[in-house]
Amino acid sequence: MTNDLAKSILIAALLAGVSVLHFSGGGMLLHDVHRELYFVPILLGAYWFGLKGGVAVSTAASLLYLVGFLVTGMVLPLGLVILQISVFILVAVLLGGLENSRRRRQRELMAAERMGVLGNAAAAIGHELKGTVDALRKLHVRGGGLAECLEDEDFCTELRRLDNLVEALSGVAVQENVQLLSVDVNDVAREAANLMEEERRSRKVHFDFQLDEAGCPSPLDKDLTRWAVSRLIENALDFAPAGSRVTISTHRGGDACSISVRDEGPGVKPEHRDKIFTPFFSTRQGGGGLALAGARKSIRSLGGDITFESRPGEGAEFTVTIPREAL
Repeated sequence: MTNDLAKSILIAALLAGVSVLHFSGGGMLLHDVHRELYFVPILLGAYWFGLKGGVAVSTAASLLYLVGFLVTGMVLPLGLVILQISVFILVAVLLGGLENSRRRRQRELMAAERMGVLGNAAAAIGHELKGTVDALRKLHVRGGGLAECLEDEDFCTELRRLDNLVEALSGVAVQENVQLLSVDVNDVAREAANLMEEERRSRKVHFDFQLDEAGCPSPLDKDLTRWAVSRLIENALDFAPAGSRVTISTHRGGDACSISVRDEGPGVKPEHRDKIFTPFFSTRQGGGGLALAGARKSIRSLGGDITFESRPGEGAEFTVTIPREAL
């Protein structure tokens, strides 16, 4: 914040300094020099603050440029003045847009690097945890369970939670040996819903299927895609009120196939939108924050992506988009 404030003050000082020179007159020759000096704060604003910053500085420079004519009484053709102001704004938009793209790409690369490191760690932890869970389950079976029924039920519940954690970690882990086969996304959607049928019943939520009648074959890893879609359905069930619907739909369009999962829950708050796919971020009490991150990573490994749309109080819709099979 302090650094941004210092940059803003410097830009304001440059605008003021150039304007003073501009207002001082000196004839057309010096006017041309002063006019070009306005590009210095404009370029700095676009470079330091991106598109919005560049446009703001160029707008301020344009206003000061016009005020300079009123103060000095200098007369230029209106078309020439409009052209110069347009150049100010155009330069700011171009450089600011490029800077925004550079920053976005840098964030994506950093996120990919973090996910790679996290994936390797998740693979190691998941492997060790799976071995521990399997050993506990075998000991539980060999021992005939716990003496108290309630304690035995609690133990089995905790084992299932550990199974879910291992499954979530496997989704974040680096995917290897992915086998792409032609699969209809309608089949994936139905099978993913079947995996969550018991959860649906326990939460008293209804599934509403709206599958594209034409189907949509796509080259994908069926198990991986089914797992990712089931995580989206699980997420929808976590927030869907009892008696509401979770709508599962497919769509065939252009060169892509899509599977959407929409709930009637509270939706995603604006302050959570940028964090929704961040590992270990969860708005659900007791949530691990790995399901959505793992699902998106899995789909991206297939050349697709997961996006979402939501308004607070109106539910959320997560969409898996994957390349369509070439004809």
